Amino acid sequence: MKGKILVVGVGPGDPMLLTIKGKETIKSSKILCIPRTKNGSLAYEICRDFLDKDSQIIWVDIEMGGGGEGKKRAIETMANMIEAGRSLTYVALGDPALYSTFWGVWDSLKVELPNLDEKVQLEIVPGVSSVTACAAAAKVPLASGDESILITTRSSSKNPDTLVILKCTDCANVWDELKSAGMEGIAVRRATMEDEKIGRIDGDYMTTVIARRRWHDGRKR
Repeated sequence: MKGKILVVGVGPGDPMLLTIKGKETIKSSKILCIPRTKNGSLAYEICRDFLDKDSQIIWVDIEMGGGGEGKKRAIETMANMIEAGRSLTYVALGDPALYSTFWGVWDSLKVELPNLDEKVQLEIVPGVSSVTACAAAAKVPLASGDESILITTRSSSKNPDTLVILKCTDCANVWDELKSAGMEGIAVRRATMEDEKIGRIDGDYMTTVIARRRWHDGRKR
């Protein structure tokens, strides 16, 4: 029996910004994996009022620049539960797709369980990113019309590891361009809607292409 990992983005800090789906997922979760640093856990502070009183918490100790014994123990516990077919919910600050601690945990789990993709079903519940929250607080647009945007960290190189193309109406012409740039891409049309499509599909105004130099699941798109 396959285990399951649900990754829930809890937003940037205000519990009111936790999505309805995120809140319901957390409320119904029996085992929660919550990241914390030596200063505590903002993720826990955001969602603690929604936790089931009988839920089990696995604390995932996050240290900038690597893991420690606390994180190793958490990874081992999570791996054992996945092997037993259990469902885990990982609580991530902001949105799990953007600089989330979860992907470091995922990579560590793949070391413990080399065939992780066959043992677990991964589901991601998006959250409000600090990027858009900061823009809202500052009352400034991040991009408008045909403007472009680069989201990066201070230490990142100028060559992005991920490229996101919004409103991609010409997907058929994009794949070769990405390949020549050393990237692999996937398109998502009408995300979260009933007629959502994912893959190398025809594009329209509601299509987004995500391209990366390295995919965490190790598979080609």
